[in-house]
Parts: sequence; structure tokens; C-alpha cells
Amino acid sequence: MQAASDSRGPNPEPLADSPLCDRCRALRLDDIARLQLAKENLSDTIWDQDRPHTYAVNWWKEIQPGTTCQLCRIIFAANSEWGVMPKIGAHSAQTLFRSQDIADSILFELYAHTTTMLVPHGEQLPGITGRKIDHCQIDYGLLRQWVQDCIQNHGVSCAGADLLPGLKVIDCNTRKIIVLPPDSPGYVALSYRWGTVTNTDTTWRPDDALDNDIPQTVKDAIVVATKVGIPYLWVDKYCIDQANAVEKHNVIRNMDSIYSGAALTIVAAAGDDSNFGLPGVSRLRYAQESIILGGRRFLVFPDSTEEVRRSIWATRAWTYQEGLLSKRRLVFTASQAYFQCMKSYHWEALDAPSETTRDFGFYRVFPEDGIGREPRDIVRRLNEYAARQLSFESDTLNAILGIFQPYQARKVYHLWGVPFLAESDRLERNFALALGWSTRVPGNAKRQTGFPTWSWVGWANSDNLTVPWGPDSLVFGPPERLPSIHVFEGSAVGSRRIPLSEYVLRVEGGADFALFSQSILATGMASRCQVLSPWKVSVELPWKRGEAAFVVRMMGIPEDRYGEQDGDKYVEVLSRTQCILYIGCQSGSNLVFSFLILSQTVARRDRYTRDGTLTVTVPWPHNIDWLGSWTENPSNEQSSAQDVRFRGRKGQASPQRMPIDYIAQIIKFFEEKWEVEEFMLS
Repeated sequence: MQAASDSRGPNPEPLADSPLCDRCRALRLDDIARLQLAKENLSDTIWDQDRPHTYAVNWWKEIQPGTTCQLCRIIFAANSEWGVMPKIGAHSAQTLFRSQDIADSILFELYAHTTTMLVPHGEQLPGITGRKIDHCQIDYGLLRQWVQDCIQNHGVSCAGADLLPGLKVIDCNTRKIIVLPPDSPGYVALSYRWGTVTNTDTTWRPDDALDNDIPQTVKDAIVVATKVGIPYLWVDKYCIDQANAVEKHNVIRNMDSIYSGAALTIVAAAGDDSNFGLPGVSRLRYAQESIILGGRRFLVFPDSTEEVRRSIWATRAWTYQEGLLSKRRLVFTASQAYFQCMKSYHWEALDAPSETTRDFGFYRVFPEDGIGREPRDIVRRLNEYAARQLSFESDTLNAILGIFQPYQARKVYHLWGVPFLAESDRLERNFALALGWSTRVPGNAKRQTGFPTWSWVGWANSDNLTVPWGPDSLVFGPPERLPSIHVFEGSAVGSRRIPLSEYVLRVEGGADFALFSQSILATGMASRCQVLSPWKVSVELPWKRGEAAFVVRMMGIPEDRYGEQDGDKYVEVLSRTQCILYIGCQSGSNLVFSFLILSQTVARRDRYTRDGTLTVTVPWPHNIDWLGSWTENPSNEQSSAQDVRFRGRKGQASPQRMPIDYIAQIIKFFEEKWEVEEFMLS
């Protein structure tokens, strides 16, 4: 029998292979594990045509919880909730981690719904090895090492934002609420789920001391903050005067500064509420499994990404921005601790050089680029956020304001949650196009009071949110026919109307979006329509059925209630004539025209609500291969149908004129059939 070490010290004791069932033994994983002892060229030996050896565990349904086969036990624990046939793959560490700077070794991966790795342990290798986890208590020295390494070596990449003046924190030594001292090493922020909370309006003022009745998660966070050498803790429940509306509003507006300014954020990703505590601090963690194959011990390295994704913490709306905005996160799961800053990742169960794991993306919990690098990344952030849950509908916009705030540096603004790129010449068209947002199942949406119908925040159950991102690619006609938007100061009747560009200047100057009305004035080409089905609408358009694809999405109305139930009988809610407003066109492999479907309000006939959208997808003519925006002819002469051109994305004119019977006729149709109208949307 082969033997190997389970210790890095001298004179190791030999190890016997773990008991396996006949099926697992037939996989002969022990032979692959012995390749390391034979000093074979691992990559060439276990890889064939750039594919790892994989073994299907097709008997997985027969595995019982009390099995004596150690490999079956590991498979059952990793796959018991998913019902997916698992596979086991063998890897070379150098190949898997894409690094020749580490000692090569054998690794095994168990693929199911999640990915669990089996990592060698107890070998003197300058590379990837497993770390034994004490399920009773976390290694505070290891946590402190991760944090201090980042502080000392990563510079501005991981440095926090400027500290908010007058920020209140908990002094972890005295448990008193104090104003953060200017000479402090910073503060630790706590990201957690409150759960069922009482006394949320309790007032905590400077010099108030917390009693011993505080939630266990907060108690444990105080311990961790002290152990890592940053003995000041920010917890929203205690560091915001919940009864002071002005203070609460100001803190919510600056949530980006609080979490991005923290020296460290503790993420409580285990448990249902704030009384659960942090695993490894006040409560036991899952015992770490291991297996001996070919005389070598392999430790189970769990998938932290999946642990966090399945947590209650990851379902809550408030915690979304807290995780993304933080520069350094220390995550506590039921099995291990995980650290991620802007330049490195560390797992408690894995001992590996940080420069090696930096590209190991599929075990990374948070996006590498934080909130995003490009202006259009705000669309992805909103899509992710909209799937989260809130206890109070009124918090829908407050819980995402911390993400919106830093995007202003990239010229991305929002009006009551609708984002737009503030390009000077396309600002209003960008916003108009964004009004065409949609959700995966709009029929499930429910109206949320307190927000406008034209914003996605005005509707609950807006999961899988999609926001069209400007600019529109095809511009129809002169400026007076293009979509334009005006906003109103305040909510009083007769308040001053201002263009969207002035709103942007006001917000740049520090004005709060909430100071502006939830009503907007949208102007553009409009007509009348009647929705008949999810793919059919009665409206004058330059395309017939078969020439384009029509998709209707009505908010809060199931598709089977749109129309055609029995011949020409339509349901009452959609049998009426509605208004339709053109908001823009985007080009790609097809042309996509976007429209809003509007209805007059019952209370005021001069007000309209956004009921849904119509998108019309039109194939390009086969002889057109240049995409861009329609402009006047370069000679600045009066434009005519023959002078319709496309301008390329880089501002270079196309060498070919567009066919008159295509673009020009579309423009002519809208000029003749559709009128420019104003709609007060609320």
C-alpha cells in the first residue's frame, strides 16, 4: 500500500487509503493520485487532447446518507439538493490555474450544480495545497494576514474613499457609540440581514453604550473587528438615528461612501437573521471532509460562490450594494471564511499564492470590477438588483442609490431610477429610449404606490429587468420630431418645467433627485393603437405582419388576457384605444424600434400612465452592411429623401447612400401618419 504524509513536519506517519465502494474504486482515482509520487509530467499524463479525464457518477441516485464510502459521502454532500448527475475531473494544478510558477500537483474537481475541489494537503509544495479548517474556531491570525497584506501592498486600488465627516461607529473596546476619531485606522462595516427586527426606531446617540442584548451577529462582528486590528465597527441599526428622518436620508444618500470608505466589510452570509452569529466565531461550522487516495490526503475545498449565492444575504436588496461597493470583503459562510479585495482572493480552505488565484474567476464571489467599468454596466447592476427582495416597497430606490452615486463620475444619471447617459447632444434621446425598459414576465408585475409608472421602481416583481441603453442608432427627421423630455421642480401644481439637461446640472451641483416631481413631460411622434395579443397590435406602422416581429409587453396584465380569446372578442381592459409614443431605434443585426403604450388616468384626463411597450424588430436589407445614424447631407443643403445617409459609429460617413425605398420611406411615413404630441406621464 502506498503511504504519504499528512503533516509538513519531519517523520510523517503513513496514511491508508479511505474506504471506497466497488464503483468508486473502479474509477481508479488512486492511480492518478500516485502520479505525483512518481513525478510524472502531470499535464501530459492526465490530459488528452486538451480535455481532463472525467468520470460520470451515474450511480449518484443510489447513494445513501450513511454510506461508508468516503467518496460517495463527498458526492452526496455536494449534490444532495440538486438532482444533477455529477462528474469527477482530474486536473494538473499548473494547467487549471494557468500558472507555471507553482509546483504542479494533482487536483480533483467534482462537477454537479456546484463545483467542489479536492486539494492535496500536507505536502511541502510551493503551490496549491489544502488548508485544514478548525470547524470550532476561525484562525484570526489568517484573517489579519489577509487584511494587512492588502492594506500594505495594494495601494490605491483597494484604498477606501474619503471618510464621511461625523460618521458614528461602535468603539469595539467600550461598546459605546462614538464619532470616528480622525487618527483611527479606519472602521469595519457590517453587511447582514436584520431579519425580524423590533425597535427599529431606537435612538442611539454618541456615548450611548450597547447592552448585551444586541444580536449575536453584531457581537461577533465586534470580536472580528478587534482581532483584525480595526476596533471600530459601523452597523446601520446602531450608527444611524432611525428616528431622525434627516440623518437617515443623508446616510442613505451616502451609502456608497460608507461602504467604499470602510477599511473592511464583514459579510454575514450564513443564517437567516442577525441572531445567527458568524460561523467560526460563536457557532460551529460544517466539518471539513477529506479523502485519502493513492496514499495522499485531499481536503474538500467548497465552492464559496455557490454558498453565498444560496444564502439569505444574497436575496436581500440592501445587501446588494453593500457587497459591490466595498473594497475589502471578509465573508463568513457555513463552511469557511473568504476574503476578496480589488486585487486578490483568499479562501480559508485553500493555501495558494494570491498572484496565482487572481485569474481563478469561477470561485470569485464578487465581480472583479466592482460596480463596473463602463457606463452601460449600470444596466447589468440594475438587472441583478431587481431580482432581490425587500421588506418594505418604499425602500426600492433607496437600496440602490449607493450604486447610482459613483456612476455620476461616468456621466450616468438617473431620474426616479431610470438611468441615462448624459451626452450633451443625445441626452434626451438616451433617457427616452431607457423608458422602454422591460421585465421577463411583465404580467406578474404589481403596481407599487409612491413611484411613477414610467419607472421600473413603480412595479414590484420586476425581475430580469432589461433597460435599453442609448444612444438610439437611427434618427428620424428634424429635432422637433425627436423624443424630448422635461422635468418639473417639486410636486406642487404649476411647478417650473425645466429641460433634462438642467436637471443634470442641478444634480451635479448636489441637488437630490427627490426634489423633482414624479411627473415628466414626454414629447415625440405619437399615434393611437389597440393591443390585440402579445404579438399583434392595431396601429399605423410602415411594416405589415410578416415583414417585422411585433412584441407587446403590458405591465401587470397576463398575456392570456391581452385579447383574442374567442374570435374578435377582446377583454375589457385592453379593448380601449390607447396612445403610442415612439421613443427610439437601435441597430445591430436588425433594426429595433421602441414605443411606449400609454393610457389616460381616470382622475385627470391630462395625465398618462405607462402601461407597456411595443418593440418592432425589422430585418436589414441584404445590401446594407453599414450601421449608424441618419444625418443631413454633408453639404448642409436642405435634406431630401435622396440625401438620407448613414453616419458610422465613429462619425465617418458611409460611402453608400441608403435606398430611398427603405429608410426614406419610413421617415416619410412617420411624418405623414404620426403627429408630434405631448404627454404628461406620472
